[in-house]
Amino acid sequence: MLHRVFGASRLTDGTVVLVNGGSHQIRFYGQDGKFLRSAGREGRGPGEFADAFYIHWLPGDTLYVGDYRPFQFLVFGPDGNWVRTVRPTPLYPNSPGTMNVLRDGQLLLAEQDPFERNEPSAFRERTMTVMLHAADGALTDTVARLPNGRWGQAEPGPQYPWLFPLFESFAVMAARDDRIVLGHASEAELRIHRATPGLPVDRIIRWSVGDRTVKSEDITAERARFSAQYATLPAEQRAVLVEPMLSEKRPVADRFPAFGRLRLARDGRIWVREFPRPQDPPEHRWLGFEPDGRFACRLVTPRYDDILEFGGDYVLTHERDTLGVERVRQYRLSAN
Repeated sequence: MLHRVFGASRLTDGTVVLVNGGSHQIRFYGQDGKFLRSAGREGRGPGEFADAFYIHWLPGDTLYVGDYRPFQFLVFGPDGNWVRTVRPTPLYPNSPGTMNVLRDGQLLLAEQDPFERNEPSAFRERTMTVMLHAADGALTDTVARLPNGRWGQAEPGPQYPWLFPLFESFAVMAARDDRIVLGHASEAELRIHRATPGLPVDRIIRWSVGDRTVKSEDITAERARFSAQYATLPAEQRAVLVEPMLSEKRPVADRFPAFGRLRLARDGRIWVREFPRPQDPPEHRWLGFEPDGRFACRLVTPRYDDILEFGGDYVLTHERDTLGVERVRQYRLSAN
C-alpha cells in the first residue's frame, strides 16, 4: 500500500498519519494498523499536492504537510479536512533543506547556497541559511548562517554527480514548540535558542565522543560497503553514478563527524544519533538529552532507513524489507 513514504506522526488518540508521496496523500491508520481514511490527492487545488512530502504535528492534532514546487505547507485537521495553505515568501522554488513548524505556527526553514560551478574540483564549502517566517509565511528574521559541507565533482562534467568528501560534517537544525536547536557535526555541541524576540541562546549541550581519526581501513571499508550497495547496477550507470563516489579524487575528511542525525521529540527530549562508522555493528546508537540539557539515556536500534518521529514513549520508523516493500512501524520506548 505504501510507496515513497516521506514522514509520519502520531495523533493524541494513537492514530498514525503518514505522507505517501507515491499517491500524493496523507493516510490515517488506527492503533491496530488498519487503514482508516486518506486525504489529499494530486493536483493544484485546495488540499491537493503537486509532490507531497514531510509532516509536522502541532497541538490540537493540526498537521502541516509539505508540498512543492514552489514549496508550501498544506494544513489539515485531525479529521483529514484541509484547513488552509501557507506559502512562505519570498518563494522557495524547491523544498528547503530543513523544515520545522513552531507551536504558534511560525516556520523555521533552511536553504543552501548554490554549487560553486566555476571550479567543481575545488570542493568549496556551502552555507546553510536558517530563516524564520511568520505564521502567514512572511519572512521575519534570519536565524543563522552555518557552514554546511564542501561540495564538488571528482569527475567534472554535467553527467557526473556533485559530491561531498567522504565522512564530511554538516549543519543540523531541529525546532519544535518554542525551541530551535542548531549545531554542526564537526563538534559535539548543540545550541538551543528560544523562539522569542532576539532568539536568545537558552543553553548549550556538549558531550564526549572519543577518537575521531579517519584511518585507511575506514576508507577501504566505506568504499566497499557503498560499492556493494550498487553491485547489480548496469556498467554504464555505475561508471557515471558510482565510480565517482569511489574515486581517489574524492576528498576524505580528516575526522569522523561528532554525530549524525538530530531529532527533537514530541516531549521536548533531544535525540542525537552517533555517526555510524564503516566497521561498526549494523545498528544505530542514539543519545537522549532531557529538555534542560541533562543526559537521559542511550538507545540502540537496528539500522532502519529512518526514524520519522520520537514521542515520549514511542518511536515511528520507516523500513524496507529485502524486496523493497515499505513499512512504517511503531515501537514502544521503555527503560531497561
